[in-house]
Amino acid sequence: MGNQRLVIGPLSADAATYVAREADRQTVAHLERLDYVQITDPRQQGKTSLLFRLKKLLPESYRVTYVDTESLRSDLEAAWYEDLASRLASQLAEVVDVAAAPRACDCSTFRAFLLHLVKAQRPDARRPIVIALDEVGSLTMPWAEGFFRVLREVFTVREFETPFKLLGFVLAGAFDPGTLIKDAAISPFNVAHWVRLDDFSLPELTTMAERMTVEEPSAAAQGVHEWTDGQPYLAHNLCARLGRRGAGAGPDVDEAVQWLLHNDTHHLRALRRRLEDQPDLAKYAAHALSGRVKLSPTVNPRHFELAHVVGIVKADDHGMFRVRNRIYAEGLVDTLGPPVGSVEAKAAEKAPPSGDDLVRWAGGKEVILAIVFTDIVGSTALGHEHGDERMEEIRRPHFARLQESLRKHGGRKIKELGDGAMVVFKTTDAALDFALETWRDTGHPLVRMRAGIHTGTVTIHEGDAYGNAVNFAARVSGAAAGADIYLSDRAKQDIDSKKAARHAQIAWRSCEELVLKGFPGRHRLWALVAPPSITAT
Repeated sequence: MGNQRLVIGPLSADAATYVAREADRQTVAHLERLDYVQITDPRQQGKTSLLFRLKKLLPESYRVTYVDTESLRSDLEAAWYEDLASRLASQLAEVVDVAAAPRACDCSTFRAFLLHLVKAQRPDARRPIVIALDEVGSLTMPWAEGFFRVLREVFTVREFETPFKLLGFVLAGAFDPGTLIKDAAISPFNVAHWVRLDDFSLPELTTMAERMTVEEPSAAAQGVHEWTDGQPYLAHNLCARLGRRGAGAGPDVDEAVQWLLHNDTHHLRALRRRLEDQPDLAKYAAHALSGRVKLSPTVNPRHFELAHVVGIVKADDHGMFRVRNRIYAEGLVDTLGPPVGSVEAKAAEKAPPSGDDLVRWAGGKEVILAIVFTDIVGSTALGHEHGDERMEEIRRPHFARLQESLRKHGGRKIKELGDGAMVVFKTTDAALDFALETWRDTGHPLVRMRAGIHTGTVTIHEGDAYGNAVNFAARVSGAAAGADIYLSDRAKQDIDSKKAARHAQIAWRSCEELVLKGFPGRHRLWALVAPPSITAT
């Protein structure tokens, strides 16, 4: 397997290994109505392959043209427009009288050229024209704004200049649509439908593995998905390598990943160079990934660039920043920090947080946090039954499961307490998600877990958390007799006020008039009633 090359560049329109996604259907549906479409996604996401595929996907009556705008002459405005018009004319010569077309040398004459394309079609060959413009992000010349203003105007004037109804555009590239027309006094470029090329799903990866003759395609697709999260360039190259292993070899995804990390000189290197060229953006990405920062690309330009232009982050189940996939985490460790699961990351997880780190994460030394105490139910009896050595084998995967879920939901471990742990979260709903997830899947079939959640003000000092709220949370956990999740009244109010859809179907039982040691009076707690419909997210 040593003499293998990376799969680089777009797939041809007839490529047997092409796997269609929802974006294919959406793009075709819009273009059949001759709407404008923008495919704004990072490099090597499959944009060009989809543009090539349009010839097969659109009805035969449609004429599809393609121009890589990055390859156009960019020294002079007139030369750029002439080059663009020449390429379009050569692809439409069979249906348009291009000899009579006006010379395009600026935005106004290019508009006349477009009108000629749709009006001067041969009477026996009138058909809709789709112009696919690739690498739109490269159009940063002074005259680019005038070009996009013309495209927008051609769309908006259709009701009065009806020939333009036969003309549709696809703009593809790694770009921010809000920057196409920067003049605030002019309407923005807001006439295109945004189609997202999402990463491949597990079923789509299975189809890819089958088409690339991978042994045990379902198992291989699962491994590829775990490493790539479906990123097209990475997934395609891993499947291609696995497909060359030969009959009976079976999938060895980890080996293929290491090969890719050592041999790829295109994708990861380009990402690293992009971050090195924008140190402020790289620093912000590292900051956002180290804490609980909500990914908001529609309102924050830096978020949009990181998610849709550079493409190194995506939202987790709660809408927070996370590295897009494990290969990026491994390959960009020097920029984004140690990857999840690495020796360095595990060491950092086991070490108690320093006072400064915890204060920075929490946002102050006295803050409101959601506190969770967990414990293994019947751990003493379990230890007597299985012995110390076996008990350690039972505990180890359980604590690994706690740590995995803690990381997923953005919490921080304060300390381990025998067979349990004390952890904190910035929100009560994240604390509940953690408790539900680890309660349902404890990491070991012999482990049953209890958890208590309370929200209140804590004092942070030297990496630990103190205060009445912490003590009360411990009492909430202690009130659970078996494998239960208990909420304090304050935590329950927080959950109810958030009205999160994922928590709407959870039923709770009110436990009234409880005495909690060290706290005067009687208290109401809430015990989880666990219907089969509960799904921790």
